[in-house]
Amino acid sequence: AAAPAGETVPEVAAVAAVAAPAAAAEKVAKTPVGELEVGMTFDGKVVGVVNYGCFVDIGTTTDGLLHVSKLAPGFVTNVADVVKMGDVIPVEIIELDLTKGSFSLKKVFTDAEIAEAGAARTGGGGGGGGGG
Repeated sequence: AAAPAGETVPEVAAVAAVAAPAAAAEKVAKTPVGELEVGMTFDGKVVGVVNYGCFVDIGTTTDGLLHVSKLAPGFVTNVADVVKMGDVIPVEIIELDLTKGSFSLKKVFTDAEIAEAGAARTGGGGGGGGGG
């Protein structure tokens, strides 16, 4: 009767040995928000998408908010059109609230993204004209 129990123990130990390092690695890498500074840049992972922006994990104890207005050089109608869960994007810390332990982010844009947004904005408008 002892033999079957002895056979299952190594399987359980093997599963525990495989699961433990992954869980430990996630816990070790978290940096306290208090160690951040405005202007720091990171490659962050999108962990939540909401209508007003997205939440980005940069390896801290709290995820940062990337507001929809800071998500693209131009106007964003739908956040989900710009980012998806799991996307890795370059971000910069623009605001820290150490009393709340929270921070705000902006996306760091490439020159190509800025040029593309500028091209999309040109050619329209007109109007406005003088009043009397």
